[in-house]
Amino acid sequence: MSKAFAENLRNYRLLNHMTQTDLAYASETTRSNINNYESGRSEPSFELLCRFADVLGVEITDLVEEHKSYPDMVRRVSLTDEEAAVIQAYRAADPIYQNVAMEILYTHRRSR
Repeated sequence: MSKAFAENLRNYRLLNHMTQTDLAYASETTRSNINNYESGRSEPSFELLCRFADVLGVEITDLVEEHKSYPDMVRRVSLTDEEAAVIQAYRAADPIYQNVAMEILYTHRRSR
């Protein structure tokens, strides 16, 4: 891919308020892999690229194309009020409840 992918992956992850560990868990890979992708040391498979786009709420092209400015990226990652409330509730919850919520969401996603 390119240096643009490494930068975009990191920037979209941060715009989604995710750690490398969060993104790894959500996309079913490892934190080490995320670190390698963001540093440009390796490139994901197409399947994993699709999962990143899904998890980060962007199109694949948003991940691989160079952006002219930071606001271009921010406009692509907008949350509804309900989504923002869910994220806020998740962050305020005890880790046990966070894990339960994630398991429910991932189980539902895999069943589709």
